[in-house]
Amino acid sequence: MLKKELEDSGEILFKNRSYIPLILFALATIALLIDKDNVFVHNSLTWNILCLAVSLFGLLIRVLTVGNAARNTSGRNTSKGQIADSINTTGMYSLVRHPLYLGNFFMWLGIILYVAIPWLIVLSLFFFYVLYERIMLAEERYVRQKFKDQFDTWAQTTPAFFPVTFRWKKSDRQFSIKKVMRREYSGILALSVSFAFVDFMKNLQFSGIIDLNNFWIYTGSIGVILWFTLRSLRKWTNVLESRKN
Repeated sequence: MLKKELEDSGEILFKNRSYIPLILFALATIALLIDKDNVFVHNSLTWNILCLAVSLFGLLIRVLTVGNAARNTSGRNTSKGQIADSINTTGMYSLVRHPLYLGNFFMWLGIILYVAIPWLIVLSLFFFYVLYERIMLAEERYVRQKFKDQFDTWAQTTPAFFPVTFRWKKSDRQFSIKKVMRREYSGILALSVSFAFVDFMKNLQFSGIIDLNNFWIYTGSIGVILWFTLRSLRKWTNVLESRKN
């Protein structure tokens, strides 16, 4: 019964997971407002680059996952419920069962590290674990019911989240950069906005002025331009469409 309750709550969280970043913004804001004295790095180019690199690593994991995923799998579907026309077991899915959420983890981690408050980092990791554990349980219930023995065979040799071996099984599908650009452009905007927001709050708290560091102005501008370009191409043209993917 406990497992069923976790899976049912995970189903609700799955349908509303697009709102989870708002909780991240709220946590970061509250932490900076009440505990700025514990910020261990405020304005360091090296730290900025490191935190951004962690988040971009997460985005890369998502790119590698989506680029080789079969049609109607690994999607951003939310309110319509879960969709899986087939089960992915190759590429990133040969390393872990939930590579998209592994990518999300590192994207979150980079942003939370940039806030640079130790207790917030610990709290955010715990929050991520509680939240996504339930979502993964709900997804696996759906996939297990639909693909039965095929899922069980794959799950027995593939860890859920962190890879324990790197026995890469090459996908028989060609990597599609068009699919990546069509489906992951929102992640670029999310990173740009998130880092800029945290930097804005840190500058406001420490300097009392409305300002952004040049590093985040430049990287954020690149992110927004990429988002606008890819979104426009998807909405107004067929450039990113692919018959095979």
